[in-house]
Amino acid sequence: MKLFGLTLIITSILALIARVIKEQDDKPNVIISLFIVIILVLVAGLRNNIGDTEAYISLYNLVSTGSDLSGYEWGFVFILSVLKKISQDPQFMIFSLAMITTVINIWTIRKYSKVFELEIFIYIAAGYFLITMNGVRQALVASILFGCTNLIINNKFKIYLPVVLVLSTIHTSALIMIPVYFLVKTEAWSEKMMKTIGIAIVAFILFQPLMNMVFSLIEGTRYSSYEEVVMSSGNGANIIRVVLAALPVILSYIKRDELKEAWPESNLFVNMSVINLIIMAFSLFNWIFARFAFYFQMYTFILLPFIMIRLFEKRDKGLIYYGFIACYLLFFLIEENGLVYKSNFIGVF
Repeated sequence: MKLFGLTLIITSILALIARVIKEQDDKPNVIISLFIVIILVLVAGLRNNIGDTEAYISLYNLVSTGSDLSGYEWGFVFILSVLKKISQDPQFMIFSLAMITTVINIWTIRKYSKVFELEIFIYIAAGYFLITMNGVRQALVASILFGCTNLIINNKFKIYLPVVLVLSTIHTSALIMIPVYFLVKTEAWSEKMMKTIGIAIVAFILFQPLMNMVFSLIEGTRYSSYEEVVMSSGNGANIIRVVLAALPVILSYIKRDELKEAWPESNLFVNMSVINLIIMAFSLFNWIFARFAFYFQMYTFILLPFIMIRLFEKRDKGLIYYGFIACYLLFFLIEENGLVYKSNFIGVF
């Protein structure tokens, strides 16, 4: 916890400095941005615990030993095989994957950055940085797809499709981004998006009977075991996470006209944020749904600071800026209270 808190403070201050002494293209300073990346890569890459890390260490040790790894996507096993030819040390695998994921995430945030220090602050305070150390495979895939945002903006589906298909060999859930590509390209708050929201609301209200119907159809198949996982109570996401997911969506609707005028590319970020909210709402039933938020949450980190800082009256900006930090800091302290970080290089925090 202490290490993550220190990381949050240092990287946010560096990001503020990077924004103040920005480059000629109006992007945050490159050198300082690199320091932020290095800090985050070291924290994530030198760990030996957090979430599923120990499971990935065990998996790495099994690679190239003739063990049955059919339960894992072959693309990810291939990546581990390549890494293991370079080094037998599982720490090399953890560091390599953490570096790829973090570099792409931070550099993509920088590319579309509007308020760099707040975006870096949310990335850590909202728990996304921590989650990249847990769902390693999905975090890797999500970072690459986030880095491919320009392919969606520039209508490059012929390139985007094979990228998604390749990434699905690392984590099958990447396939969800194929239909999402067509959905998010529409204008924010268009009829298509409103229908999507309407369908989601109905499905949310009728979740229990719909799930009962689905599981009655697959009863007796190998998929029937998922019923207990999906329908189990007490495993839902924290309601605060849903509120935080709703905030950029609500504000983007209230400020939709100003947002469209100030930031023409905002349609994609708004639509991604809407999908993120829908997923997080369903995660109230079971945390398993929140796994899909990997692919959408990063867009909210860019959208929310822009709306709060760029679209409100000047007299309100100070209050909004510091209120924003206070709220996310409180969430960070609550969510990561009691978290223990272990590293053979840094120590235990």
